[in-house]
Amino acid sequence: MLQNYKKILTLSKDLIIKNMKLKRHITVPLLLLAYLIGISVYAWPPRNPGISFTQYWLTIAISLACIVVLSYFLKKRDGFRDKNRNRG
Repeated sequence: MLQNYKKILTLSKDLIIKNMKLKRHITVPLLLLAYLIGISVYAWPPRNPGISFTQYWLTIAISLACIVVLSYFLKKRDGFRDKNRNRG
């Protein structure tokens, strides 16, 4: 019974890995967003008196804008790469 369960798990894992291709324009911004959330929680102004709320929110807004711009350019770059791959 346990061997059958292990076979099913390995087969399903292999199918998931083969069918799921992580795209760079999704993965990199998600990792950066997770990092930004962690740093935002760590640097919350009441916990860290050296940072004002204005500086805190401005830093988060600029970081989010950079993540969105990066995501756009990575998606555009992947589109160009796929187009050239299909042409050649």
